[in-house]
Amino acid sequence: LELFGFPQLYGKPFLEVIRNPDFVSLIDGVMKSRAPLSGEITIDVPEEKYLFVKLSPLAYTVGDLSGVIAIFTDLTQMKKLEQIRKDFVANASHELKTPVTAIKGFAETLLDGAIEDRENAYKFLNTIKDQSYRLNRLVDDLLVLSNIETGREALNRTSFDLSTLIDKAMDTMLVKAAEKNITLKKSAADSTTIHADREKVEQVLLNLLDNAIKFTDSGEVDIGIIQEDRSKYLYVKDAGIGIPERYIPRLGERFFRVDASRSRELGGTGLGLAIVKHIVKAHGWKMHIESKPDKGTTVKIFLS
Repeated sequence: LELFGFPQLYGKPFLEVIRNPDFVSLIDGVMKSRAPLSGEITIDVPEEKYLFVKLSPLAYTVGDLSGVIAIFTDLTQMKKLEQIRKDFVANASHELKTPVTAIKGFAETLLDGAIEDRENAYKFLNTIKDQSYRLNRLVDDLLVLSNIETGREALNRTSFDLSTLIDKAMDTMLVKAAEKNITLKKSAADSTTIHADREKVEQVLLNLLDNAIKFTDSGEVDIGIIQEDRSKYLYVKDAGIGIPERYIPRLGERFFRVDASRSRELGGTGLGLAIVKHIVKAHGWKMHIESKPDKGTTVKIFLS
């Protein structure tokens, strides 16, 4: 009943339940051939669904066709996963090809004689180095994301002070922030103990701080812990370019970028927030993002 969105199917004509010409053709084929048939159909009500249907003739006496039996298998989730896989392969191929093409092009230029021009050769070699780092970051992020999604890398939960880990993450990002005249500010109690995977939580902190600094031209990035009633959450708030509301539900998708050209220019792989989302989910936490264009972005991770 849930498959077709009707509270009661008994007594309803099948064309009222499944308004699909392919399904009608399959029924006609079974009735004419008196042999089983199968195929895939798509229905739009109550929502788009992909179904595999197998039909067989029903006869109570030899030669007397009484009706047709139809068995439906819901393929919707499998189709969606297949589309996600195709999108992932297409995006990953594109992201990998960009640095590889740059490395290949500059290496060939050097081999064709540019290596004798010391000034340009130095620039080309630096570009090759930068693109190789980018390629390495991308591969590392893909491996991390794959291990988290497949569960191959189990969480190593221990009790530790989150406030101290925030200090460590801020120290790591201090130089990057200083390069853009951005001040890192901490708003947290001296000690906040949580039971989680310390290494994974550190990666969450670094990824969120990196994003905040990357998309903030100047000003302040605030990171802290807030206790509200029974709820405790970690947050990272920036004064950056912000994100239009329509894109917020897509944040955390692999390779999704609101401004692809700007993100690549700043060295992003498009996987940082996806890694955060999966680490948060693995811990049983919740992530909430608030953002407005030119007003900045706040990412909240609810720990309890």
